[in-house]
Amino acid sequence: MFSTKLLAILAILVVAMLSPALVTQAAEPPSVGTASIEDDKATGDSVVIALSGINPGTYTASLVSANDVNSLSVGSADVILPVIQGVIQSTGTLDITFDSDSEGYDGSDLLASFSRITISGSDGLIAYSDSLPNAATVEINASISSALALNNELDAAISAAEEAHAASDKATIDEKIALAFVNISGINGFADAADANAKAAVAAAPDETGIGASAANISEMVANVKAWANSASTTATNDVLTNSSVAVQKIFIDSLLNQLNAARNGFDADNSGGVADTVTDASDPDEPVIISTGAGEGGGAQVYDAARDMANFSITASPLPAAEVVKPAVADSTHILDLGLPSVGESILASFMQISMLVGLSLVAIGGVLYAKGRRQ
Repeated sequence: MFSTKLLAILAILVVAMLSPALVTQAAEPPSVGTASIEDDKATGDSVVIALSGINPGTYTASLVSANDVNSLSVGSADVILPVIQGVIQSTGTLDITFDSDSEGYDGSDLLASFSRITISGSDGLIAYSDSLPNAATVEINASISSALALNNELDAAISAAEEAHAASDKATIDEKIALAFVNISGINGFADAADANAKAAVAAAPDETGIGASAANISEMVANVKAWANSASTTATNDVLTNSSVAVQKIFIDSLLNQLNAARNGFDADNSGGVADTVTDASDPDEPVIISTGAGEGGGAQVYDAARDMANFSITASPLPAAEVVKPAVADSTHILDLGLPSVGESILASFMQISMLVGLSLVAIGGVLYAKGRRQ
């Protein structure tokens, strides 16, 4: 009897402690659309919102900073209700675009300042929202910047190689080819940086499946870029610079230009008409078959697109999460005692406190049961 009561008490305590965690892990509402940060006149200066299944009305969209201090209204629009077979539907689509033609536009990188978005109804209440962890948006922006720098380096290499192909003497060809690959280490470095930042974004937001999927694409495509660029560099060193015939040099330059262009813009290996896209055979609607995943096709342009896709918001009918406490960057320093103690606010402290509370309550319960049993004896 004593063991049964004790186990029952412990079970109740465990359930009481775990209930809040189970509630927070409940499935969130389904997505009603996306808000994507895109390029208009500058990098990340535009946002495109596309929602469906929205109740009629006028809605206003705003970008909000991680700490909830700053916000930017990105426009308002009415829901468009479709008419199907003469019947006006009860829900419709909402499309809002903020770009260089919009009021409040200043050309700044939106993701650098905002990591949250709200869609409010005419009553001013938030109807839809989404947020990305600020730490993740920092890494996403870094990945975007690295991808942009990667493509700039590839553009410079292609330009120099094209000048080499247009030259008529070996001296000029050798000079331009050397210039084309003088920064091959930079090409590889920027590619690796884009990949590393993408992985860091995943670590900062492990629950964001969109970030994870885009980061995986970046890793795969970065490998393509490096393979093509390094192959082109090898061709330049072994076949172009060592050859005395201008005509033969140009044959090899054609080859390395193909490789550089693939590194920059990708290569449609499956002849699908697109690069790095999934091709599905839907001849049997009940059993569509993926015939190509686009693996091995993506280049620098697709790396940039995937990095930009990490910043897509998945809008749901849910309240905006609590604001983050964004700490200013401080120089790394080690305490004189070098104790390696956890900093204030680390998640490990919260977990430790919960475990300590559970153990404490369990000991109190056990003590109470033993005391009561002793009184009865």
